[in-house]
Amino acid sequence: GANLVVLNSRHADRIGLEYQDGLQTFAVTASGNTPMYVIEVEQISIEGIMLRNIQAGVIVGNFPLVPLLGMSFLEQLNMNRVGNVMELKKGF
Repeated sequence: GANLVVLNSRHADRIGLEYQDGLQTFAVTASGNTPMYVIEVEQISIEGIMLRNIQAGVIVGNFPLVPLLGMSFLEQLNMNRVGNVMELKKGF
């Protein structure tokens, strides 16, 4: 799984993230190493859960096709899985 919240540069540009000033590094993916910028996102809000100051990676190009919720976001939540449904709640 992803250590960070990860999105592609097209998504980042569309929502106005200024990732080019972030730490330039590489993401290790199933397809090999790819250039990535590591940044801190002021806030991420999903379905009523809002977290602040989340570390994220922006991969240059079109992949991943959809943003990935990595552990930099998920580790701050209580996760409960029943069958094929995962419920996320803020707090423990």
